[in-house]
Amino acid sequence: MITPEFLQSCTDEQINKGVAWLGVKSLLDLRSSRNCEIYKAAAKNILLRSISGKDDYCINPDISWSVILDNRISIGPALGNEWVARLNGFIRYNKNPLRAAMEVYILMSTKS
Repeated sequence: MITPEFLQSCTDEQINKGVAWLGVKSLLDLRSSRNCEIYKAAAKNILLRSISGKDDYCINPDISWSVILDNRISIGPALGNEWVARLNGFIRYNKNPLRAAMEVYILMSTKS
């Protein structure tokens, strides 16, 4: 089970790979028998881009914004120089608002 403490110990690169893997998993879960190859190709593309370091969800808002919007993750200022990201009881604080949002996405996507 993925915990907030575990995510806090992860590097940005590990968070990026986790978000990419969840994107691949959701694509494969949505595939239909008629369009199976299309979903597999899209999933492979997402995974390869993440592994190569091209998808930096923690730094590039062009990439992370779709995850934030699609999942309706809320981001706002917190005390000091931190940001808070939240959705349905999952709350993460970080100096980087995109990183906080990606941690929320991972937690909500892997909940038991």
